[in-house]
Amino acid sequence: MKTLYSILGLTPEATTAQIESAYATFLAKLQSGAGGLSAEEAGNQLVAVKEAYAVLSNPVARQRYNQKLFAPETFHAQSAATAFGASTGAGSTPGGGFGIAKIAVVGAIALLGLYLYSNSVKERERLRIEHEHKVLMKAVQVEEDRQNHNAQVQDVILEKSINQVDDRQLRMDQQHFERESAMAQRQEMQQRQLEMQQQQQALREEERRQRQEQSQRQQQIQSEKRYLQQLERERYGRVITH
Repeated sequence: MKTLYSILGLTPEATTAQIESAYATFLAKLQSGAGGLSAEEAGNQLVAVKEAYAVLSNPVARQRYNQKLFAPETFHAQSAATAFGASTGAGSTPGGGFGIAKIAVVGAIALLGLYLYSNSVKERERLRIEHEHKVLMKAVQVEEDRQNHNAQVQDVILEKSINQVDDRQLRMDQQHFERESAMAQRQEMQQRQLEMQQQQQALREEERRQRQEQSQRQQQIQSEKRYLQQLERERYGRVITH
């Protein structure tokens, strides 16, 4: 019985890293022409591999698929595999309109799955960065409130001391305290600002890295799309997937 796991040569216990590795291996094999497959066979296998990867690399889609796969009374595990097999079996002929439509639909679904997965990763990273930035700003606000509270406490202490010591000595002590306190506060604020700048720089670096990864994923999708279109030209003489 074929399943999306068996198409990639995996078991249902496969990890995300194993799925990624198997998918990359199949793509490299198909693109290099290894295995002696014809253009038609390579195209059919590429569509099946892309469909399997689009589902298994998406945690939500994979969970739903597993639920159906291990519940025979509600789902036949051969649905995806037999749909792929039917496009090349006795019920269709090479170049037939029905087979072309199936390949086009499956190819479009695979490309859409890759695109949606790429966008979901980018959105999760964006939300994570925004959350970290909000947490950082909240921590800064809490620290400022603490310093303000400490300043208010010091003011109360100084006010009580005025009634107990000589006014002149109090002014001298107060000036000395204010100078030291102001210097300490300036140093502390400078340190805080430096830490914030470092955090912001780290966030910018992370955003830049995410943009680079997104660009690379888009290039991969375009490369795979062009390869699929090339296979369609070789088999049908025209491009089906746009």
